[in-house]
Amino acid sequence: MRREGRLILLDITATEADYMDGLMAKYKNVPMDLADASKVAVADKRGIRQVFTIDGDFFIYV
Repeated sequence: MRREGRLILLDITATEADYMDGLMAKYKNVPMDLADASKVAVADKRGIRQVFTIDGDFFIYV
């Protein structure tokens, strides 16, 4: 998928990592794990509006 351009791997910036920490604190009752926080943070900070996941909790974070 990566070779075909259908999967893009991104490095997390320090700003995104700090944002992830805040998100996990905000949603600690769900709880939000690191994988969910990384998807939300990267999408939010980079203006990505569509994220694919099969995690049912993910709809809470929208």
